[in-house]
Amino acid sequence: MDKGEYGTALSALKNGDMGQNAAARTYSVPKATLQRHIYGANTSAVNGNKVVGSLSNLPPHVEEETESHTVFLN
Repeated sequence: MDKGEYGTALSALKNGDMGQNAAARTYSVPKATLQRHIYGANTSAVNGNKVVGSLSNLPPHVEEETESHTVFLN
């Protein structure tokens, strides 16, 4: 997927020039990728780094304790 085509597809969607299906087909961009960016999904980041999976709901001290215990078990 070319970044230029991706940007053009997003612009076409935001301007209302075409729908998601048409933009995905026309610019060869996966429909799921367009949807993810339109709806703002997968935007989690910690200290500027993308996070894979969900963010923890645990307090930091519990997270650190769990991590050190897991490392100890290995």
